[in-house]
Amino acid sequence: MTRTLRQQQSLFAKYLGQLLVYIYSMDGWEVTLADGYRADHMGHMVNSCHYLRLAQDLNLFIDGVWKDQICPEWTAIGAFWTALDPDCKWGGNFKSVDANHVSMAWEGSE
Repeated sequence: MTRTLRQQQSLFAKYLGQLLVYIYSMDGWEVTLADGYRADHMGHMVNSCHYLRLAQDLNLFIDGVWKDQICPEWTAIGAFWTALDPDCKWGGNFKSVDANHVSMAWEGSE
């Protein structure tokens, strides 16, 4: 089934909610929202899903300590995210690692 961009955006919002519930189900894990939608088309790669409302960056804290690098907790988050849908992409799997990034692919963008 081919989805429209609006349908993909709705699924992204739904899956992001599920991811946040998963994160908060872990003892001592918390997140704050970082960069999401960018209308100005600045700060990200040209084809970034941030410009399409299909990406969110998260700040992960474990027992109050910010985890800004790949760690077992980020790997677990990435595995949970990518299992939700074949279009779900995690920045920890990108060539230029971006552990705090989750997105849904759209027309070649991740």
